[in-house]
Amino acid sequence: MASASASGRLGSTVHTRAFVTIRSAAGRPAARAPEAVVSTAESQSVSFMAMGTHCGPNSAARATGVRSRGMAAITVEEAFAHCEARVRSHYENFPVGLFVPKAKRPYVHSLYAFARAADDFADERMYEGMRQEKLDQWEARLHAAYEGRAEDPIFVALGETVRRLDIPKALLLDLLSAFRQDTVKGRYETWDELLDYCRRSANPVGRLVLLVFGYQDPELPPLSDAICTGKDRVYIPRDMLKRYAVGEWDLNAGRVTDGFRGLMGELIARTRRLFEKGRPLCDRLGGDLRFEIRLTWLGGSGILDRIEAVGADVFHRRPRHGILDKLGLAWRAWRWAA
Repeated sequence: MASASASGRLGSTVHTRAFVTIRSAAGRPAARAPEAVVSTAESQSVSFMAMGTHCGPNSAARATGVRSRGMAAITVEEAFAHCEARVRSHYENFPVGLFVPKAKRPYVHSLYAFARAADDFADERMYEGMRQEKLDQWEARLHAAYEGRAEDPIFVALGETVRRLDIPKALLLDLLSAFRQDTVKGRYETWDELLDYCRRSANPVGRLVLLVFGYQDPELPPLSDAICTGKDRVYIPRDMLKRYAVGEWDLNAGRVTDGFRGLMGELIARTRRLFEKGRPLCDRLGGDLRFEIRLTWLGGSGILDRIEAVGADVFHRRPRHGILDKLGLAWRAWRWAA
């Protein structure tokens, strides 16, 4: 929730995984402002860290065959090991899969490696001028993986993952679509435009989590979507900036005007409604994953409380959960009452 479509990226990025933390914003030229709870782009990949445990596929990922790679051959097991190494060597160095049962970690690593590389194509300076070309190549390899023709180790592993978990290709294509959009669009006119972006950037990650843990109930994905959209990085639409008479110069200068407070109040209210819409998911999942989703829900809701507590001045007082807060969140998630 709550970032702005102003020039220059402002504020901070709040990542919700096991606990909510904040780190300084940096990177994309897309215009953004104070941010509350996130999950895509860099957060698309981040969300894979929140995966807890539940009833996934019955068997672990094994070397069930080989795929050709030029003159060499790579086993599925080697491909999964490659994905894990790529994940661990990335400069952001997130502990992806740390809380995931060992049998499911290869699946998480392959999905993360796919999304992480695509995110880098959209973000990293070294790909300037070739972002679309790289993303097109990545999509072609995705199609090859679904057709059993993968040669790249990441896609050999991904192909095994999507076959074992029956992952619809549309979810991964949506992620690529959102990454492409990040390279060309930094401002949004309306709330509906934002929701469409979240539908392709944040929501697929939540649906992938459900599939990794074996959930097929058709009632669950819409609940997951509500939470993922609510905790996503969101740009403030231009029509809302105009309605509250908040200018880009106010955002760049970090000015907390009455209009900005009103704007943040509406964004917080909308985000709370999304969290409430998704709340039933916290009681519908199995014992292992249930703790993680409750922790995510409580952490995100708590950030909204903190934004309100500082009078929406997220420019100068970042909403964050300290160590004691995190312990309290964990306790509340453990003692959750429906």
